[in-house]
Formats: sequence, C-alpha cells, structure tokens
Amino acid sequence: MNTGSRLKLGARILGGILSPDSPSTVVVHVTQDCNAQCSFCSSASIRRPPSSADRSPHLSIEEYARFARSLRPLYQVILGGGEPFLRHDLVDIVEAFCIESDARLISIATNGSLHDRIPATVERMVTRCPDAAFNVQVSLDAVGDRHDALRGLAGCFRSAIRVCHELIGLGRQHPNLTLVIGTVANEETVSHLPDLRAFLALEFGDLLPFHSVQFDQRLQRLPVALLDSADARCPLAQEGGPGRLRRFIEKYYVDFVNDIVLRQIREDRMIYRCNAGSKLCVVLPDGGIAPCEPFAFEPCYHDFLRLNIRDHDCDFRKVLKAPGFQPTLRFIKDGRCTACSWSCAAISSLMFSPSNWPLLLNSRGIDRWAAR
Repeated sequence: MNTGSRLKLGARILGGILSPDSPSTVVVHVTQDCNAQCSFCSSASIRRPPSSADRSPHLSIEEYARFARSLRPLYQVILGGGEPFLRHDLVDIVEAFCIESDARLISIATNGSLHDRIPATVERMVTRCPDAAFNVQVSLDAVGDRHDALRGLAGCFRSAIRVCHELIGLGRQHPNLTLVIGTVANEETVSHLPDLRAFLALEFGDLLPFHSVQFDQRLQRLPVALLDSADARCPLAQEGGPGRLRRFIEKYYVDFVNDIVLRQIREDRMIYRCNAGSKLCVVLPDGGIAPCEPFAFEPCYHDFLRLNIRDHDCDFRKVLKAPGFQPTLRFIKDGRCTACSWSCAAISSLMFSPSNWPLLLNSRGIDRWAAR
C-alpha cells in the first residue's frame, strides 16, 4: 500500500471516530453455500451445501450497491459466508462496496479449498480496487489430514497451502494485498497449535504471513485450561520471529482483543461499551440484517425482530430509524447483552468509541508486551 492509500485509510479511521452514528464496519455474509463441514462453524445456521435447493435468494449486485451507497463513507468490509469464493460475482460485490461506499479495507475469510479460483479472483479485486487494502485470511487449524478432518473436507490443507504461496506471490506485485493465516482455537484445535506453528515456520520461512489465533466465538463451551492459555493467544512472540513492529501488531491487535473477550467471559459481563448497530452491522445472504453476529447467530437473541434490508430500500439508515430496530439498539446501548465472545464487536467498539480507550491502558496484553 502506498503512502497516499495509508493516509486515506488513517483519515477514514479518524472520520469514523468523529462520526459516532455513522457505520464504519460491515460484516457481509455473501452466501449460504459452503463446501466444508466444520463442526465449530460460527455461522452454521446459514450454511448450506453448494448444491442445496433449501436456500433463500441471495442479494444481487444491484442490491449490494444500494446498500453500500447508504453506508458511505465506510472504513471496512468483512466478507464471509459460507465460503465467499463460491460466489462467482464476488469481485463485483467487492467493487460495489469500494465504489459506492468508498471502503478502504476489505477483509475476506476463506477455507482456501478453491485453489483454482481464489488467486485469480483476488488478483482481479486488488487490480480493480487499487485504493483499498485487502486482507485475505486463509484458515489453517492443524497440519495435513488433521486439518482436513476438522474442516470435513478432504484435500483442504494442501489446497490452502498452495493458495497461501500464490497469494504471497501476488502480494509482491500488489502492495495493497496482505495474507493472513487464521486459526480457530477451541477444544478440538488447541492441541494442534504447536505443530501448526512449527510447520508454518518451516513452510514459509522469512515469508511467514501474519498469523491470527482467534478463540471459538462460543467461548462459554471451552475448558478453563484453554481460557487461561496465554500460549494460545501469542502465536508469534518467540525469539527469532518476525520484526518487532509486526510482532507488536499481532500481539496488540489479536492478543489484546482476546484478553478483553476472556475477561468478559470470566466476569460474565460486558466491560466495554458496545457500538454494534451504529458503528457495526451484519448482513446475511438473504438481506437479513443484525447489529452484530450474536444477534444473527446466537439462540439467546432470536426473540429480537430480524429486519431485512430489502424491506427498507436496501438503505441501512432507514433500518436504523425503523421502529422494529429500536428495541435491539436500546438493549445494546443499555449494556444488557450477555458477556460477548465475538471479536468483531470488540474491535469496532474499541477502535471507534473513545469512551472505551481507557481499557487500552489496562490491557494485560500490553503489559506483557512491555515486559518483553
């Protein structure tokens, strides 16, 4: 990313801070379809096999463009699914957000299984949207057949590694592209972390990508030993790892957010003021909209009215004003949510709500970093 793009990205963050009622992050689940069967899938309620006839009609490019226009100016779009690269018009969806909302950061999570499609699709994205920064997160939870078993998809690991190497190569040509390896830490995967780290170090050497270890979004089910596992939260802090600035980013961004989440689970309460519904929203493949992922996926919030952007001219600002959305927003504003284990809401709230910034000074993650 060039200096001008970095300055524009920084300006968009500042603009988001100064505009508390204007969305800065939107999570877009672009498809119900998925070729994997992960037992720990956080969006399993919308997941469907690609050949399934039991599916709602997906939003069209024109509907995404209208929705994106109502969010302008936008800082970040997070694309997920299902498996987002199963949508053949994914590049058009990304371009719609880049043009209509002027989004500056595009994050895409993938299982990496579509090695014949992902690199070419990403190359078209970064070429058609040169002013946006792209983070493509490829999921790796273990090594070889163990990973395939966790994902319920034979050959997934080998394909994902191939995709990682090709994206690293693309990153040399396109400075606005960053590869991230994403690992879900839960009772099924945490024992595989040491072997996975050792493999990644050997496989990629000095080209080792960013590695984000995130706890399963249903933390309440995890054993205490995992909740207390600092090693699970600090994937690349060892001596001889990447540069100090990069280690700081990985530990500060990932480890700090995990610390916040874990503290909430232990104390069974929210410790930050959540801005979901104002700075953050989630859109499902059929146009269903929620202030955050818990209200989209967790059973304890299913009694809240689910609105659809198609019923509001695909305009998020009209959704915000809809009477049916007001009880949900009041519930969040009053801090009545259960102890939230979802990182997207934490990141958005900590970044764009100055009232949460004092938490930065009390982070155990920062204390551990300073002690190194």
